[in-house]
This record gives sequence, structure tokens and C-alpha cells, in this order.
Amino acid sequence: MDQNIILGLIGFLLLAVSVITVVLYVRITSLQSRYDSLMTDMQGKNLEELFLARLEDLSRAKEDIKLMAKDINRLRDQMQGCVQKVGVVRFNAFDDTGSDLSFAISLLDAKDDGVVISSIYGRNEARCYAKPINSGNSSYMLSDEEKEAINIGRNKNKNI
Repeated sequence: MDQNIILGLIGFLLLAVSVITVVLYVRITSLQSRYDSLMTDMQGKNLEELFLARLEDLSRAKEDIKLMAKDINRLRDQMQGCVQKVGVVRFNAFDDTGSDLSFAISLLDAKDDGVVISSIYGRNEARCYAKPINSGNSSYMLSDEEKEAINIGRNKNKNI
């Protein structure tokens, strides 16, 4: 009788394992079906392929951003030598002329290097002068109007 009980238990265990196997097979089949439907979009394209394509696009975009950052830094360096600050002063150089027809204009870069140009207007003639500017100063004697034009330019765009 002990053998019959053991055989009965083995039979029961085999039946239970068979039922569990069938239940697991049904669940795995259901999960596979759900996975397949999840991985396919409405047009029948595989979502995995779409994800991989988007990852490739993202990788290309990252490379483009790196190139643009290099270009921005290069342009920022080049811009330091461009005219960024302009100061203009109009004035009347002589008492016998009307209006403020004389002027001084400063054209400076980020380091306050550049030029100051002055035009002195008189009744019979007009003269024009250009003086180099290095760090906001010149090796030439500057008039009060030229100094003012330089100061206006230097203070105009301090946040650039």
C-alpha cells in the first residue's frame, strides 16, 4: 500500500506540474502576444526599429550640438576683435559756425582697442583726424570730445 500511495502522489504531482505547465504556457503566449502588439505601431512598423532610429537621430543631434558649440566658441573669439562699442560726440568747434557740425566718433572692440575719428568743421574748411586706441588710451594727444566719445563707447556695452 505504501507503493500505491507513492504512485498516487507521483501521479498527482505529474498532473499538478502538467496543469501548471499549461497555465504558464497560456500566460507566456498571452504575454508574447501583448509584447508583439506593443512593439508594433499603427502602421505595422516595429517599435523597436523606431526606437533604434530615434536613438540614432539623437546621437547625430548630439554630434551636431558639439559642432555648433565649437562654432559658437570660435565666433565668440573672433567677435572680440570686432567693433562692439561706438561713442559719438557732436560739437561746435568754432564760435563763428552754426550747429554742431564737428564730431568725434570712437569705434572700439571688446578690449577697448580701435580708433577715434574726429572731424573739425570750419566755415572755409573741414579736417578729419584718426587716432589709434589701445585699451581705451592713445599715444596721441586726445581732445576733450575724443575722450568723451571713447568713454561713451566704453560704457555703452559693458555686458557684452
